[in-house]
Amino acid sequence: MSAATQHIDSRHLVLCFHIHQPKRLGGYAGGPGTPTAEELDREIMERIARECYIPTNRLLLRLIEQYPNIKLSFSISGLAIEQMEAYAPEALESFRKLAETGSVDFVAQPYYHSLAFILDSDEFEIQVLQHVEKSIEHFGIRPSVFKNTNLIYNDDIGRRVHMMGFEGVITEGCERSLRQNRGQLLYEHRDGNGLKILMRHQNLSDDIAFRVGKGYWNITADKYMSWLDAMPEHENLLTLCVDYETFGEHNKADSGVFSFLEHLLLMLAIQNTYKMVTPAEVVHNYKAERQISIPDYIATSGTDLSDWVGNDRQREAFSAMIALEQPLKKKGDPELTALWKILQASDHFYYMSDKAHGPDSLSPCSSAEGAFDCYMACIQYINQKIDPMLDSTGDKHNEVLEAERRNLNMPLWALKLESRTGPVA
Repeated sequence: MSAATQHIDSRHLVLCFHIHQPKRLGGYAGGPGTPTAEELDREIMERIARECYIPTNRLLLRLIEQYPNIKLSFSISGLAIEQMEAYAPEALESFRKLAETGSVDFVAQPYYHSLAFILDSDEFEIQVLQHVEKSIEHFGIRPSVFKNTNLIYNDDIGRRVHMMGFEGVITEGCERSLRQNRGQLLYEHRDGNGLKILMRHQNLSDDIAFRVGKGYWNITADKYMSWLDAMPEHENLLTLCVDYETFGEHNKADSGVFSFLEHLLLMLAIQNTYKMVTPAEVVHNYKAERQISIPDYIATSGTDLSDWVGNDRQREAFSAMIALEQPLKKKGDPELTALWKILQASDHFYYMSDKAHGPDSLSPCSSAEGAFDCYMACIQYINQKIDPMLDSTGDKHNEVLEAERRNLNMPLWALKLESRTGPVA
């Protein structure tokens, strides 16, 4: 692990793009079928590759070739990479070309964009290292920085990540986590173990993700750059994390979102206000300003664990998924185990929330109840494969589920972002 050489003495900017696509479920509730809704997956991936990944990557490649001081990073889930392999190889190749420039870094995450850190096993470590292997396979880069699903983090996750050899993590810079601290700085884990912590700037990240391309906001690259210039002088590490599908998918080309991105990057490349750096460069080259303690879970602003395991449907589904771990590992069936891992994606639990079914819903299901029924049909399918004697009423499954729910010694779905142990140091 490289030793940091100096404190950050000028303004630096990290720009990280997040990419994830779940494998959607289907086929079980209505009878024989395939484990995942492959045609829907194909349709969505082909569209997003055509409208977002390929044109945006082409734009970035052109700009980086002109201005190598433009530095970017991506965190691409393993499930998204798999779907590019199957349905959009041209898009995957365009990410490889960006990796070859030396200006683009890749950040690790759980392979299945899951909540595996909750499981009382080594599943979290397995998925993270599986994602590392995928990154090396396709991009030739061993990520040195980690970003958990939905930026979920606490001190314990930091310890586990450090034990896997990571030098840094990216998490949310929410107000609670920064109490008694100074905002956009480079921090270190409370244990003094050398793990660096980069904190996303919520407002400036969300301005790009949710407000650029919306006429009533009228956010131009010049206006955004003026906001960057107005940042407090002592806050010398600005970390922006943005959903990559902002460009071309959530905001179509005619919204002006591509023009915004191009002009912003050009200004960052030409002006001397900020030096663009990758997360790997930050953790390799710079010392942390101070240690920070985050004993309770934090997550992307506006969310907490209750978004995924907060209602009865979600808790029942999550407990049923947990109950399958040991029987599956004992059986050793690769296909069933792969489906079980797909079921861990956070998306499936979010679809069981009423919050997921507004006018801009991304859920493939028409309702939270429908998402739950589809998920539990997959659970039942796995149970029947494990034990063919299981009857169609699922009585045996229900007994196992209830036993698992009683044995859960920590109701993590009940945890909120508010501290349970007093102010954060």
